[in-house]
Amino acid sequence: MIGSVFLRALMEAGARYGVQVAGLHDELGVSEALLDDAGASVSLDVATRAWVTLPALANEPDFGLVAAETMPPGSYGELEYAVLSSPNAKEALARAVRFQRVTYAMSDLTFASSGPHSVIRSRSLGLASDEELRHYIEHGFAFVATRVRALTDPGPRPLRVAFPHARPASTLVHQRIFGDVLSFGQPRAELVYATSDLERPLTSRDPSFLERFADEDQKLAAAAARAASSMKERVRHVLFTLMRQGDGSMASVARAVGQSTRTLQRNLRSEGVGFSELVDEVRAAEARRYVVEGKLAYGEIAFRLGFSQQSAFFRAFKRWTRTTPSAMRANEATRSRS
Repeated sequence: MIGSVFLRALMEAGARYGVQVAGLHDELGVSEALLDDAGASVSLDVATRAWVTLPALANEPDFGLVAAETMPPGSYGELEYAVLSSPNAKEALARAVRFQRVTYAMSDLTFASSGPHSVIRSRSLGLASDEELRHYIEHGFAFVATRVRALTDPGPRPLRVAFPHARPASTLVHQRIFGDVLSFGQPRAELVYATSDLERPLTSRDPSFLERFADEDQKLAAAAARAASSMKERVRHVLFTLMRQGDGSMASVARAVGQSTRTLQRNLRSEGVGFSELVDEVRAAEARRYVVEGKLAYGEIAFRLGFSQQSAFFRAFKRWTRTTPSAMRANEATRSRS
C-alpha cells in the first residue's frame, strides 16, 4: 500500500498543469476524503494508473520533470523532513530510499555509496512498462537532483543519468536539470554522483519547512535534559529523538551517549534491561502517540519508528495494543467529536 500523501501531491501537480483531477478521482476510484486522510493508503495499482494516466492529460510534455522542479516544499511530507534533517546529501539519499521502500514502493529503489561514486538505481515493479512510467521515473530523479543542488553549496550535478525509456523528442528540460550526462534506452534507471559531492553539509534553503517540527524537537530535547541518571533512562530519551530521524540503531544511540556499543550493552545489562527491549518500549509509546494524533500516514509512522515494511509495523502495533492503527485512530476521532 502507498500513502495517500503521494497521490495527493501528484493530483495537485496535475491540477497546476491543466488536468481536471475531479474526473481522474472517479476514474481511479479515490475520493477527496481519502486524499485528505493522513492515515489513508492506496493500492500499487491505483498509484501506477495515476502515474500513467495523469501525465498524458497534462498540458506539459515533460510533466514529471517540471512537476519535480515546481513541487511546493512539504508536498511529500515526512520524506522531505527525512532529507532536510540529514547532515549531508549522502545520508539524506540513504534515508529517502529507505523511506520510499516503506511508504511508496512503486519501484525497487536502491542507494549504494562506496568509493568515488554513489548510485541510486530504480527498477519498475512490473505493473506498467518503463515507457508508460517515463514521467514517474524522471520525476523521482529530478526531485533528487533539484533538492540536492538546492541544499548543497556549491550545488553538485550528477555524473551520469540513465533512463530505461526511449529518448524523447526534446531533452532541453532534462539538460537543464541534469546537465549533458544523459543516456536513454538503458537496462535500468541510474543516477550517479561523486561521493565527495554528496558528503558536503546540507544547508537548509527552506527553514520555514523545518519550523513545522521545531516545537516537537524542543520538547524532545527538554525531555532528554530531564532524563534520570540511569543509563536505561538516558537511552530511552535518546531513542525518542533519534527515531524521529529514522535511526534508532544501537550504534547511533551509543554515539549519542558517548559510549561504545559494547560498553552500552554492558551498562544496560547491569540495570537488568536489554537494548532491544528499550527500542520496543519506545516504539510502542511513539506509535500510540502518532496514531492518536492522526497527522501522519501509517507508512510515515513506520519509517519514523525504523520498520522496514508497513506490515511489520502493523503486526507490532497489534502486539502492543491488541488493536489496529485504524481502529485506534477511529476510536480517538469518535471520542474527540463526542
